[in-house]
Amino acid sequence: MKFGKVDSIEGIDFSLPAVDERSIQVLANFDKTDAPEIRIGCSIWSNKEYIGSVYPEKTPQSKLLEAYTSQFNTVEVNATRYGMPKESTLEGWRNKAPDGFKYAFKVPAPVTNRKDLNDSEGVARMDQFAAGMNLMEDKVGTSFIMMPQHFGLDKMPQLETFIANWPEELDASLELREENLIHFNEVRSLLEEKQMSLCVTDTPGRRDIMHNYITNQELFIRFVGTMDLENNEMRIQNWIERATELVGLGLTRIYFMIHQPADNRGSAGDVARQFGEGMKNNFPNADIQIPVNHQKLSLF
Repeated sequence: MKFGKVDSIEGIDFSLPAVDERSIQVLANFDKTDAPEIRIGCSIWSNKEYIGSVYPEKTPQSKLLEAYTSQFNTVEVNATRYGMPKESTLEGWRNKAPDGFKYAFKVPAPVTNRKDLNDSEGVARMDQFAAGMNLMEDKVGTSFIMMPQHFGLDKMPQLETFIANWPEELDASLELREENLIHFNEVRSLLEEKQMSLCVTDTPGRRDIMHNYITNQELFIRFVGTMDLENNEMRIQNWIERATELVGLGLTRIYFMIHQPADNRGSAGDVARQFGEGMKNNFPNADIQIPVNHQKLSLF
């Protein structure tokens, strides 16, 4: 993810905002669990850098999706950002994923990047997306609505209409990239009413949009790592502690989506293992999929 990319992390405050009283009140509406649904994934499965680390050595291109789904239980699908794939493609993805796997599909840019979110073309494109999600059956997870950086407070009326018309059967998380809008209380009210989460984008260069607003029972995190191993480990540990705190308050579902720098994408498995093992230690009853380290296995 290039959004929030920096040349140096020196001086950046990576601390997480405290959980506020409003979020605590939202979570009080849900029954507490000692086995939360925890999903850990990446933004791509067809990454050859995963071969030999996340995937076994010599994994062929044609088997990368199967290799991915044997290691993770969710993935961000960027392909839908550019339009809806053919039905045959969606059916192939559905059939290749095992039971329990969930795809987190991005809403197409021809929907989210329009001058008017709710014009006739936008509505038609949204209907196409909803039809595609219906085709995925039980393999569709939380859909991901990524708004452009210029989508600000002046577009709030559009957002209200769009969220109100969002299909009730589809779980979704909204990512906002404009500081004033993301901290606008009416956005939280809108999402609380719709039972939709507000995505937390933890990226080095945009700490202004960092938040910890909980609007339903889900925490959807897009974690953008750095090339600094110590920094990554500290930040992941912070998220283990925060997620554990939120589950104690009533959170029932977590998506932890990993975006490592282009020069270090093969380390996504290390990030996933640290977060997964930390959460498993805190919630031994939870069904958490932790990737195998194939690079380590190859040494024996």
